[in-house]
Parts: sequence; structure tokens; C-alpha cells
Amino acid sequence: MKIKIQRITNMLGSRWAFVVTLILFTAEGSWLALTSRFPMAFDEGFHFGLIQFFSHHLNPIITHQASDTYKYGALIQNPSTLYHYLMSFPYRLITLFAHSTVTQVMCLRLLNVILAIGTLIIIRKLLRLLGMSNPLANLLVLALAFTPLFTVLSAQINYDNLLILAVSGCLYLTVAFSKQLAAGTVDSVTLLWLGCACLFSSLIKYAFLPVFLAIALVVVWKSLAYQHRHRNLLKQVKKSFLRAHRWLRLALVVLFIAGSALFVRFYGVNIIRYHNPYPQCDQVLNVPDCLHYYAWSNFYQVEQYNRQHHFEALQGASGVTHYTSYWLTLVTGELFGATMPFLGDLYGSSAYFFIVVLLTGGMLIATLRNARKVFRAQPELLSLLFISAVYLLFLWAKNYHDYVRTGDALGIHGRYVLPVIICMYAVLAAGMRAAFAGLPRWSPAIKVGLASVFVFSFLLYGGFRPYMTYIDPRYGHLSSTNAFHLLDLTNKPDNSQK
Repeated sequence: MKIKIQRITNMLGSRWAFVVTLILFTAEGSWLALTSRFPMAFDEGFHFGLIQFFSHHLNPIITHQASDTYKYGALIQNPSTLYHYLMSFPYRLITLFAHSTVTQVMCLRLLNVILAIGTLIIIRKLLRLLGMSNPLANLLVLALAFTPLFTVLSAQINYDNLLILAVSGCLYLTVAFSKQLAAGTVDSVTLLWLGCACLFSSLIKYAFLPVFLAIALVVVWKSLAYQHRHRNLLKQVKKSFLRAHRWLRLALVVLFIAGSALFVRFYGVNIIRYHNPYPQCDQVLNVPDCLHYYAWSNFYQVEQYNRQHHFEALQGASGVTHYTSYWLTLVTGELFGATMPFLGDLYGSSAYFFIVVLLTGGMLIATLRNARKVFRAQPELLSLLFISAVYLLFLWAKNYHDYVRTGDALGIHGRYVLPVIICMYAVLAAGMRAAFAGLPRWSPAIKVGLASVFVFSFLLYGGFRPYMTYIDPRYGHLSSTNAFHLLDLTNKPDNSQK
């Protein structure tokens, strides 16, 4: 029995297990990318249009905005355009060989699948850096890869794919720098890479700002702790920087200056001019112009309607509790279900939800009971938990603010949780592992049993299966006929936000 359990454990921890996960994920994501009707649920038409817009601009900074671009919002001071600008270059290359919009969309979707594959590779490196065993790291990568929303999102043209990759890289660099400090060394190259990564990540999507803030707080805290122990932090930083190759030093300094300049150009100017790092469309343009921008228009129309009919959001303690319960339910439903494009209807397997809730509840209890043991053994997990908590708090606060302002719960989406969901997976897994440490006799058998349930649940119910089961038969496949519209989706309200 022990030999069989050991064989299964070795198999789960093998490099081939990780490779098979990547192959299955790539196959499912590519299939969705090549067959799914355009546009998919999460603003795909908007992102594709914005990539087309930037394909005619060599400069990522827009200084003048024509009236036909109001459908993209206030581009002049919009800091969340790096994804579209970068994707415009492969788009330019693709258009040289493919004049069909269908082919262009397919190619851009496949590039997004590649971004998701990069995320999974970095996540595995992060988990190993945290000290996770190979079997546990492979299981957590599989859980992320086959979280249904992650699979479906990866097959779409959407800036969240680049954001998730960027957040994963920043978390990896944060942990690497923290572990170096804990070991009594300072690597200024890692710190500079982290600074550059955070600066440019903030230009992918403004939602990265809370992550940036939390990472900065973690780095400052760890640095102060190092300074308290060794009292030579600045000296070590200088020595470490001078030891690096001169061309690497030059490249990092140039990148850092460029990232800082762009950061100030957008966020600094926005704060000074509009008192908001990400100003609303009507703060930059006027209301009639902003009505062409469907995302802003949707919020504005709902707000005006509710004011006219005297609808008000529930406030106070009961209102916050009610809203939070609804928020958690909808976010979880989107993460492990499937969203109908255009209509925004949510579908999911009750069996899958039951398994997820049961596993999460058990792991949460185990983590809370063993929290001290977990964070003492792996202190970097506490840093990741802090970063994810700050991000989720800002996300919830933004959604709640919109709820109070408009009187309706708008803009709640599970995909916004994906950048930090691996942190929660890792903490829960560490808590369960700590609980098993107290059951030395039955621990291996229980671990293998739970791992088997875990693997088969995510493979059977996760990935693209919810989309295939509940959506695809009703929604249809991508084609060059009436199933594939470039109807100006930037002017079409996205009802999935409701």
C-alpha cells in the first residue's frame, strides 16, 4: 500500500504531470479561441477595437482624441492601454498576411492563450520558491488552469490576461527579494526588476495599483527588518548594483526611468488635474461624448434611472452585509461557472459548486486552526495573503462605492479575482498540509485520496466544460457569416455587468 501511495505521489510531482496540465490547458484554450463566436463575454469587441486603434499609432500617449474614438472612453488620460498598445504590433504583422477579421481575431486569441501559459509557468516557479512540494505545486497549477473562468478568459482578447501574468511575475519577484533579505543578502537587480515590473504593470490596468501599494509596503517592511538586523542596507544595495553587468545596470535604469515617467504622466497628472488616479470619463470629456462609451454609459443610465425612481442602495451594517454576501456569491459563481456572452446569464454545475464549497470549507478550517504553524514555516505566504487581501479589499470597496452611487450592483465579475486567486489557493493548501502533519499514520492515504478528488473534479467539471455544456450549444461557433459580427460592440451595452 505504501509503495502504491508513493508511486502516485511521485507521479503527481513529476515534471510530466505539469507538462500534461499545460498540454490539456493549451488544447482547451486553443479550441475555444478557434471556435468560439465573436465577441465572447468580457468586452472582447472593445479590446479588439482598441488594438485596431493603436495599430495606427506608434506613440502610446494620445494627445488628441477624435470624436469617432469616444466609444473607447477618455483615451487622453487613460493609463490602462499598455496591453492594447503592445498587442497592436502583432496585429500589424498579422494584417500583412491575413485580411480576414476572423483570422485576425483567432491569432490574437491564441496570443492570449500563450500569455496564460506563461502565467502557469511563473506560478509553478512561485510555488516552488515558496517551498511547496512538487506534487502540491502541480496540483495548485492544475486548479488554476482548470478554474473554468481562467480557461475561458485565456481564449479571449482581454487585457486581464496580461494583467494576471504581470501580477504573477511581480509576486514571484517580491517573494524572491524577501527570501534574499531573510538569507542576509541584498540583490538590487531583483529589486529593480520588481520596480520596473510594478511600474509597467500599473499601465496594463489601473486595478494593479492596490497590488503595487501592497508590494511596496511589503518591500519596505522587509527592508526595515533587514536594516534593523544588519544596519547596512544601503551599502549592500550599492555593492550589489555595482556587481551587476554594466549593460544590465543601464537597461534596468532606463526601464525604471521610462516606467516612472509614464506612471507620472498618467497617474500623477490625473491626481493633480482630476483628483483621481483613474478619472471617470465625464471628468475628461463631456457627458454626451461619454455616452458613446458603453461601460460608462451603462453605469450612467442606471444611475439616472434609479435617481428618477428614487431607488437607493441598502446602506449601513445590514446593507454592507447583504451586499458582501451577494458579491461573494456572484464572484464565486463566475469563477466556477460560465457566463453567457451578450446576455450575461450564468450557468454552472451544482455538483461542481458543492465539491468546491466542501473542499474550500475544509481547507479554510484547517488553515485557521493551523495559521500560526503555516505562517511560521512559510512567512512569505503571509506577504502574499496581505497583498491579495489589500487587492480584494480595494476591489470590493470600488464595487460597493458604485453600488451606493448607482443604486444597483454593477461591475461585479469573478475575473477580477483571478490575479490573486493563486495566493488563496496556496494559503489554503498550506493549511491543509499543516493539518495532515498531525496525522502521520493516515496522512499519505488521505492526501492521495483528496488529491484524486481534486484532480478529477477540476478535470471533469472545470476547464472549458461549463462553457461547452451550458453555453456553446445555444451560442454557436465562430464563423464568417452572421455568427461573427463586428457590429460596433463598443457602442453596445455589456449586459453581463448587470
